[in-house]
Parts: sequence; structure tokens; C-alpha cells
Amino acid sequence: MSVFISYNHQDSEFVDKLAMSLISHNVKVWKDEWQISVGDSFINKIQDGLEGASYICVVFSNNSIKSEWVKREINAGLLKEIEDKKITILPVIIDDCKIPLLLRDKLYADFRGNFDTGLKKLLAVLKKKYNIDNSGRITDGLDYYIDYLIEQGTLDNRFFMSIDVISFDREEDFSILTKMEFYGNEFVTKEYLELTDEQDIKSYVLKTCSKEFENNPARVNITGSKGAQGIFAIFDARKKAEIKVKIKVNKLGIDTGNTVLFNVGALFTQICVNSGIIENT
Repeated sequence: MSVFISYNHQDSEFVDKLAMSLISHNVKVWKDEWQISVGDSFINKIQDGLEGASYICVVFSNNSIKSEWVKREINAGLLKEIEDKKITILPVIIDDCKIPLLLRDKLYADFRGNFDTGLKKLLAVLKKKYNIDNSGRITDGLDYYIDYLIEQGTLDNRFFMSIDVISFDREEDFSILTKMEFYGNEFVTKEYLELTDEQDIKSYVLKTCSKEFENNPARVNITGSKGAQGIFAIFDARKKAEIKVKIKVNKLGIDTGNTVLFNVGALFTQICVNSGIIENT
């Protein structure tokens, strides 16, 4: 299920940036210029896009409020929202324009000041459906990047979460695989099962570990295939919630025999920043 972007083509520069930002966060996007080819029926393609959408992201501007196509797409979205409740309209504001009366009661993502602020507000709505925060790529440019995947649920009727991280450096012949496992006690499990938004526990774990390793950096030496591993626990302020953490780090690829110094603790902060859990400082 995709996010259908309704906009006026005079706002294409903004929409292209928005669409690529959503895609980078694993959100499937429907944008007319990408889905409609020469010879296709414009109306049929638009209809197919609306039928397959979970959200209609309407980009409001002084250009779009004059567009008859945008008005039709909004009306179609409102009908679907009212009739079968399978679609939600998400207003996006990019300049000082007048929002249609039927949409004025909706909260909107405001991009008039800062693009990243507006994007964060939009992603906060989308993350529940598109699992935005559970995987991603973090890069410092062309040479270094990490890919990560987070999975969570229960194991033996207890809260469980795992994080797999692969760290790449294009100048090296190897990569680093970090496997993290988190096991909650009965109190954590009870809280987890009663929450409607599972992200709360995950954010708590990541933020706590990030803060811990900020104060006590965790740097490990990795030689050959032996790797490094460690076990510790984190607690809440009341000492009721306990989460045991197991971390294992291995070097993959060509073994040059050299010892690698790797900062495991920094991974938590990088993931937190990428997921919007903490601000980048």
C-alpha cells in the first residue's frame, strides 16, 4: 500500500525531494511521473493509484489549490476516507495558501519553515504502517555506511528484540557484523504486551543504550574470526524493568591478520539519530 502524492506540477521540485525522502525511509510512493508512461490512460492510472493507496499526501500551495486535477484527487480521497475508511488524507503545506474547508480540521505537516521538521511530522504518522524505524542505511558520504535491521516481539513469552548491523568501509576488504539481542523480564514483557505502540519500548532501549555508551564508550578489538562479545543489563529508574543485552561482533570478508578497533557503542547513537529518537547534535 502506497502514499499517493497529489500535487501541481509547478511544485515538482519540492515533490521530488519529498518523494525521495519518503523512499529513503522505506515508504512506498505513488507519483504520476513515475507510474504513467507514454500511451497509458491518465485517468485509469490515477484511479489505480488511488485504489492502491493507504494515504493521499496532498501538497497544498497557491499552485495546487487552483488545480482541477488536485481537486478531483482530493474529492476521490475524501469519498474513500468516508465510505470504506481505507485511506487517510495527509495535508502538506508548502506556502501560505487557503486550505479547502473540508480539510481544515485535519492536522497538517508544515514545510513552510524547515523541510526536515515537516518531514519528521509526516513520518510520525506513516511509521506505524511502513515500519520506518526498523531498518535503514546510515552513511557519512561515499566511503562508510551501515545497514541495520530491528526485529521485536516475544520469545518464550518474554519481550525480545534483535538488531543486526553490518558496517562497511569501501577502503577495507572486510565488513563488521554486530548482532545485538535484548531480553526483557516479566515487568518489561507486561508493559510491552499492553502497549498499542510497540515503538515505545524500542525507543527506550535504544535511547538508554545510546546514553550509557556515550558516558562509557564501548570499543572492542577484533582479530581474525574470533570476534568479541559482551553481556550487560539495563534497568528503569524504579529497578523493575530489566533488559539483558547480548552483543557479538565479528569481522567478515578477507582476513588480513590485522586487529580492528571498533566502536560498538556508537551504533546505538547512529540508529537513534537516524530513527528520530534523539536529535543530531
